[in-house]
Amino acid sequence: MLNIPGPAFVGPDADRGMDLQFHLELAFLDTAYRAEAAGWSEDEVSIALLALARNRSRNLAADGEADRRSAKADVERVAI
Repeated sequence: MLNIPGPAFVGPDADRGMDLQFHLELAFLDTAYRAEAAGWSEDEVSIALLALARNRSRNLAADGEADRRSAKADVERVAI
């Protein structure tokens, strides 16, 4: 597994996203090439990687919504 360095910038900097993409690309390509070398087609690998990214995004959104609901319930309990 490739080592992915931490952010070079602290705080909300537009370059952080590009910096992260640069570092993730090596690990991403390594994963894709290893899957293809194992016998999976390029299309299968691409579809699987897209599905994993989509699922992670959905899970993060669901976790955030659950956190917001929990915080709202806490506030409502205190207010009662």
